[in-house]
Amino acid sequence: AGSALTNSTDETALTSYTIPANTLVAGSTIRVRAAGIATATNSDDTLTVKLKLDTSATAIGSAELIAGTGAVDVANNDIYEFDTMICVRTVGSGGTAVAISSVHNMDAPATARISDLKGSFTLDTTVANLLQITGTWSVQSTNNSCRSDVFVVDIVNPST
Repeated sequence: AGSALTNSTDETALTSYTIPANTLVAGSTIRVRAAGIATATNSDDTLTVKLKLDTSATAIGSAELIAGTGAVDVANNDIYEFDTMICVRTVGSGGTAVAISSVHNMDAPATARISDLKGSFTLDTTVANLLQITGTWSVQSTNNSCRSDVFVVDIVNPST
C-alpha cells in the first residue's frame, strides 16, 4: 500500500514511480493501472485524486495533470481506479506525448467510467520523470484518510 493521506488539505503523493532518464523512445507506451481506497471519511468532505507526471518530486502542484477524479463526496471504502495509456510521440528535452485515461470516480461504483484524452504535452525524456498518484482532501480532519493500493506502471518500447 502507498502512503496514507490523513488530516491534511495539501495535495500529497500517495504513490509514485520514477521513469529513468533516456528510457523512453518515440513510440514508447506507458501503461498505468492504479486503484486506491478512502479508508475513513468525515461528513460531506470531498477527495480529489490525480495522476501526474513531472521531472520533480517537490513541485506536485506544477506537475502535468494526466487524469483525475472530480472533487467527490466519498464514503468509507469507496474506491478510485485509473486505467491510462501515455504514448510518447517525440523524444528529447522538448519531447511530446499524448494520453488516454479511463477513470472511475469514487462516489458511485455503479456509474460509468469517465474517459479523458490528454492532448499533446511536453515530456522531457532526457531526465527522470516521476509518475504520481496524488490525493487532496477538501477539509482537514483526522477522520479523512485514503491510500493507494495498486500502482502498476508498464513501459513498452517498440522494437528497433
